[in-house]
Amino acid sequence: MREIIKNKKNKKGQLGKQMMLFYFIFLLIIIGLGIVGGIYIFFGKEYDFREREANLISYKVERCIAESDNIEQIKNNFYSACGIKKEVFEKTNAIRVLDGNDVLYSYGDVTLCEGKEIEKSEEYPKCFVKVFGKYKIIVASNQRIEVEK
Repeated sequence: MREIIKNKKNKKGQLGKQMMLFYFIFLLIIIGLGIVGGIYIFFGKEYDFREREANLISYKVERCIAESDNIEQIKNNFYSACGIKKEVFEKTNAIRVLDGNDVLYSYGDVTLCEGKEIEKSEEYPKCFVKVFGKYKIIVASNQRIEVEK
């Protein structure tokens, strides 16, 4: 009779070990999916911040013009007056600031921003046009962030 009682206790103990197997497999699947997801995100598609960068530059220039007392200072010393790093900006960006019909400041070619075909191609820069008061700011950004291979 003692043997029968030992066998029943033993079967209950085995059931607990078998249930832990399901939790172990579940944890392995979750960890595996986390690793695969992390690798996909790290080596995935390039990040495209061109439109956001153009929007941000336009905002900085707008604040610069709105807070400035002397427009001539912006015209003569654009980068330092607006707090933009010249070396970084001139690598991949273009800008034109219009005061009515007069050009307040211009760098690079923003004529591509006027065409409709620019929206179809990923190779053209992303543009942002901001009009406030008598000023019009056109910014084109072609900066790309890619994973180096």
